[in-house]
Amino acid sequence: MNLRELTKEKITKLYNERMVVDFPPDEQKPLSVILNAFDEGIYKAFGLYENEAIVGYTFLVKSGRDYLIDYLAIYPDKRNRGIGTTLIKILDSHMAGCGTVLVEVEDPDYAKDEEDRKLRIRRMDFYLRNGCVDTGVRTRCFGVEFIILQMGGSKADKKKIWEKYSSFYRATLPKKMYDGNIELSCYTCCNLKYISKKRNSDPREYLECLNYIKELVQSGAFHQRDDISPYCKTTDLSRAGREREWSYDLMQHRIECNKCGRIYELFADTYHGSWGFTLVE
Repeated sequence: MNLRELTKEKITKLYNERMVVDFPPDEQKPLSVILNAFDEGIYKAFGLYENEAIVGYTFLVKSGRDYLIDYLAIYPDKRNRGIGTTLIKILDSHMAGCGTVLVEVEDPDYAKDEEDRKLRIRRMDFYLRNGCVDTGVRTRCFGVEFIILQMGGSKADKKKIWEKYSSFYRATLPKKMYDGNIELSCYTCCNLKYISKKRNSDPREYLECLNYIKELVQSGAFHQRDDISPYCKTTDLSRAGREREWSYDLMQHRIECNKCGRIYELFADTYHGSWGFTLVE
């Protein structure tokens, strides 16, 4: 078997004959979007051939030297023969000289029912068995929760993976559509308390929030960071819950989610009597 890059005409034929059958309607990009991205040089498509017959295919979004697998499927009459594994291995070899290759798989934790959960687990296990690794990054794309995997190579840190992942959608979506539909996702972060873009003035609430941060770190869901401004002080979290007033003029604490890599900051300006707990990145 061998992998061949598909022309625009073959992409159109494959889309009309196979993709509309192989993928549910809510997962199908309009053909015009795919062809426009192809014309702009940010989209590639490959067919897996057995002799002269195509038996599988994969479409990828391109950003610089990095790729995101957009679609991957084996023809129905060729399934359960290990051809999916063959496609992954050949693709991995084909991409050896490229940058990072990412894969989206639907998060089993957000399955609609037990049958859907088992299907999502099988899909993820397929990629993990074939050399992909879990990057630890979780995203929400058009309302769907995804786990981001990486094909081969050494795993990059979460921040770099998110930057690479988001670049694919920034390249293919209008800004307004991107801003409203592509984001980091983490059920740990979704349930955080005290998060606000507004400044608060009650020092008692600040101390409650500081104690809350201490509990988050102690739970193992977050860890405390040390990249604090030289103009600020950070207090010992072990003292949280015992303090009864502001400790310094400028206070700063940063914690990072161990699941998705988001960073949150608790900052207090005691001179002006205000504080806030916000998402940094």
